[in-house]
Amino acid sequence: ALEKNWPQAKLWPQLADVRVAVFDGEKFDIQGREVEAGIRVQTLWGWIAYRLGGASLYEEVRYHDEHRIAPGGDVIVKLLGRTQTPEPPTLIMLDEVLQYFERAQADVVRVGESTLGRQTLTFIQDLCTEVAHAPHAVMIYSLQASVGEAFGNVALLNMLDHLTARVDAKREPVVGDEILPVLQCRLLSTPPDATVSEAVADSFANLVTSMRAANARTASEKRAAQDELLTLRKRYQLAYPFHPALIDLMKERWAAIAEFQRTRGALRFLSTALHALKEGSGLLLGPGDVSLSNGDVQNAFFTEVGQREPFKAVLEADLTGPNARARRIDERLASEYPHLSGVRPATRLATAILMYSFGGLRRAGEGNGEPIATGVIESELLAAVIGPDLDGLTAQSALKALREECLFLHYDGVRYVFKTTPNVTQLLEQEFDNVTMKEAEEKIKEELEKQLASRPAYAWPADSTRVDDRKPQFALAYLPLDFVSWGQARQNQYALDILLKHGDQPRRYRNALGLAVPNLQEIESLRRAMRYSLAIERLRGKKVQNNLTTEQMAQLKERGDTEKGKVESAFRNLYNAVWLPTASNGNISLDPIDIGARPLGATTIHERLMELLTTVHNKVYGKLMAHKLLEYMRLGEFAQDSVGRPLGISTNQIVDAFYENLGFPRLVDDKIIRRAIAQGVKDGYFGYVGRGDRVAGDKVREGSGYLVPRAQVILNRDLLEDEIDLGSGFIVLPEAIEPEVVTPPVGVPPSEPGLQTGTGPVVPPVQPGTEKEARAAQTHVELHLRLTRAQLYASFNALANLAEKAGSIGVTVSADSMTGFDPVWLRNAVKEPLDEAGAETID
Repeated sequence: ALEKNWPQAKLWPQLADVRVAVFDGEKFDIQGREVEAGIRVQTLWGWIAYRLGGASLYEEVRYHDEHRIAPGGDVIVKLLGRTQTPEPPTLIMLDEVLQYFERAQADVVRVGESTLGRQTLTFIQDLCTEVAHAPHAVMIYSLQASVGEAFGNVALLNMLDHLTARVDAKREPVVGDEILPVLQCRLLSTPPDATVSEAVADSFANLVTSMRAANARTASEKRAAQDELLTLRKRYQLAYPFHPALIDLMKERWAAIAEFQRTRGALRFLSTALHALKEGSGLLLGPGDVSLSNGDVQNAFFTEVGQREPFKAVLEADLTGPNARARRIDERLASEYPHLSGVRPATRLATAILMYSFGGLRRAGEGNGEPIATGVIESELLAAVIGPDLDGLTAQSALKALREECLFLHYDGVRYVFKTTPNVTQLLEQEFDNVTMKEAEEKIKEELEKQLASRPAYAWPADSTRVDDRKPQFALAYLPLDFVSWGQARQNQYALDILLKHGDQPRRYRNALGLAVPNLQEIESLRRAMRYSLAIERLRGKKVQNNLTTEQMAQLKERGDTEKGKVESAFRNLYNAVWLPTASNGNISLDPIDIGARPLGATTIHERLMELLTTVHNKVYGKLMAHKLLEYMRLGEFAQDSVGRPLGISTNQIVDAFYENLGFPRLVDDKIIRRAIAQGVKDGYFGYVGRGDRVAGDKVREGSGYLVPRAQVILNRDLLEDEIDLGSGFIVLPEAIEPEVVTPPVGVPPSEPGLQTGTGPVVPPVQPGTEKEARAAQTHVELHLRLTRAQLYASFNALANLAEKAGSIGVTVSADSMTGFDPVWLRNAVKEPLDEAGAETID
């Protein structure tokens, strides 16, 4: 019979000879129950003993049962069969324990200094302990899930919960979507027709998916909506004839209401609402299909969520009254669009919003903390209301009318919720219409300038003269909002004009500027939020003129906080791309850098874009190595030619080179150059001269014979950044610095006088005829090497160094192959590349 009514039972393991004791606290009276002639069970332990082992096992606890004294652990061990070999499998099920305890506590018969209630608590605790140590025994112990179902006795509910907390393994009988078929079993006399449920599920799932895909802003959101279609269709079918959204809001939102009875109350409400819907023509019972005009349904609803009296005015004014706003909107829509007659889109939306106005979602990880997010967002509301007779566009139109006309409907820009306090929607909308777009954009620019204050940035420059030139610091020019509405040709012309010009003159520091481009998707939401913020500010200033109450002022503040949050959010994502100038083959073009879906750590506008440029894409650098400075300035060995190589350069030339040339790395600011110079001086890459005007730069070339006086140069020591003058300083390579003669101390004979360069060691002169002279005078180097391919590559630098000192080197190559070299390959792969490299063949 169980498998017939519950097909899932077929999967259960079939156990034989299991002792079972089921205790129903709702039906067991404290006066006991006669189970057979001569035995009247008085207590919980007496009942369990009799059900497990009949009269013979009952005798073990007869004294305890008749005198209402809880048995000790040894007796409980016998009840569980732990003294038998083998131990019999034992199952004890205790249901509605709370109700039994309520009656046991009220029992006037004293048990010594105790009561039946206290003795029962002791027994439950001892029983839990012994079952936990019995490998062949299991006890299932159910408690109410809410205060309402516990008859308001929170203390007793908590006490019973704590009795087993040390040894229990808590399980919810039904979790997730398991509730859907359970509701069908509990509320329907027969299972629903599979053909009908499949057709309804397919229709609703396709409608909701199409709406979500149409409203998707990105391709990934659209794909996600399509991917959820099968799951959504299955949920509709499992929930039929209920809408999954109604079950979800009861399970997830109403559960936060202390008085809500999650089992009996929920079933009672659904049963009443389903019966009322049966008289109508709805396909599903959803949040918008609850017939609040039906007295029984209205009574069942407010019995579960409370606040019946405070919401009478709400129902009368906006939902069910003869002149209710939702009803008037439906009548107007039906007169304009006859096919909507009987559809009642406004009433369905308003009813759904009311359903979502109680309880609330909880913050993740906060357990039984205060609920949040009362109300419903538009996308969730529409998904719960649309159907074959009500499309999304019609629902949105009706929702806008509700927002504008209802007296108790509150909308904070994100969520819709009914409250018992009147709203100020009409006044706010009127004030909103008085705020011009120009005023909103002026406020947006003012806020943008405030956020960019003290940063290298320019807000909405009217022309290129508004962006400074010759500042050795990377800056961003933030383009105006209407930039996105221009055509591509105009956008490119404006962008290049800002980047490459400064008035009528070419921009010199073009490598120090980028353009921040506004995000089209955020502009309208920002404009709207800013207009509402200004309207709210003005309306709050007209408190006396509009007779605003304290509650209305609080509502305005709440709405103002919401709009402020929307403004901040829109500002954070307002600029999501940067255009940089780039040079290629003599032409300058725009290089767009987009944030996309990349997660960034920074939260403010400018810092987000700088993180994008410095960390994500490496387009702007915050560090420069000293040897890279030499490489970019082509000093010494990095010069393009080997004759007359420059061995020094002024610091102002370095700054100009980095900020003028698009081929150079973009630097955050000139501090990067200072640090590179300081590091290069410390590591001995070059020396620093504070007065560059004392150095004849054209003479500091290899072979000129000119040397910078040693006294003018700082080399091989720490140099503070603020000691470096980028306007008048000069850096010079060590080979261009005049050697310093070391004078021996007084009284010490100059046995080996020598020269000292910088702070390096003393180098004595080479004496004729010595081994040192032979090493110093070596003029010929001959190496005989046999190299693999990898070794040859690794030796290139060594050979290049030798060629640099010698001017050129002669290389004899000997190669052998067991199979011989193909002449064509030898010509193409070896000889022609050598000819192209200009290698001279020596016969």
